[in-house]
Amino acid sequence: TNLDYFTTRKLMTNQPIKFIANKHKIPLRLVKKKNTICKPKILVAMSGGVDSSITAFLLLKQRYAVEGVHFRLVQKDAGLEKSRVIAKFLKIPYQVIDLRKEFKQKVIKPFLDQYRLNLTPNPCVICNPEIKFGILYQLSAKDDFDYFATGHYARVKKGIAGIKLLKGLDDTKDQSYFLWGLSQKILKKTIFP
Repeated sequence: TNLDYFTTRKLMTNQPIKFIANKHKIPLRLVKKKNTICKPKILVAMSGGVDSSITAFLLLKQRYAVEGVHFRLVQKDAGLEKSRVIAKFLKIPYQVIDLRKEFKQKVIKPFLDQYRLNLTPNPCVICNPEIKFGILYQLSAKDDFDYFATGHYARVKKGIAGIKLLKGLDDTKDQSYFLWGLSQKILKKTIFP
């Protein structure tokens, strides 16, 4: 759901919401330079919608080191200005990465090719591992983030056989079926609300 800026701001300032990052048991990390213990750095993919905005807000409220990133995927990107306003409101570092060329090549073109063959393509299944989460993983490694977060309604659970992707707690909002292609290395660093 996309709410306007003022509705999102009202949610951020007036409504008590507990973020479930604590349920993820995110470990503290030792910063070697200062020899102090601090909470992890988390990169939040900010679409400009309520879910990712609230995710950033609640992690920040719990004093995690939060930074935002917006992926520009299309020319007319309605979420670009919204995510910029939210990041400014939250006073967090924010960057925009232009992925229009990659999105067109890896998601739009295959979608159109499949559609022309009378198939039923699902572009999110390609976009999430190839574009969104793939780039989040690369950025987190490059810029020393411990985790990255999105507003997707899904869960991860560590088990003996690795990390499992689970349905979101709210069946009406579950988005795990769009994320089935995520690798273990990506799921290991991912936080869902």
